[in-house]
Amino acid sequence: MHRKEPMKTHSELSHFGGLDWAKHHHHVCLLDPQGKIVEQFCFEPSGPGWAEFRQNPQKYPAVGMAIETSQGAVVEQLLGSGVTVYPVPPKAAKEYRQRQPSNSLTRG
Repeated sequence: MHRKEPMKTHSELSHFGGLDWAKHHHHVCLLDPQGKIVEQFCFEPSGPGWAEFRQNPQKYPAVGMAIETSQGAVVEQLLGSGVTVYPVPPKAAKEYRQRQPSNSLTRG
């Protein structure tokens, strides 16, 4: 999949999110610019699951989405959905989680 439009700059984004991807399901959390959670959902990594994903961010004018990879099918699906993608190196994400108190940012 290829994008038809260039990705938006940070200042053009209206909402921000993260996608935690896994073999059997993906988790998404979307935030407004003040950091308030506006939507959380889970979907299967399938054609119908990605169709469900594409419907949710369309509710918001411009979404930037962080993900712990820079390549592969998940990134292609994100790019094809029209969100701006922010790849995060997995090692950097792991180091960030390790610096957090044990009661926050637990991985499930």
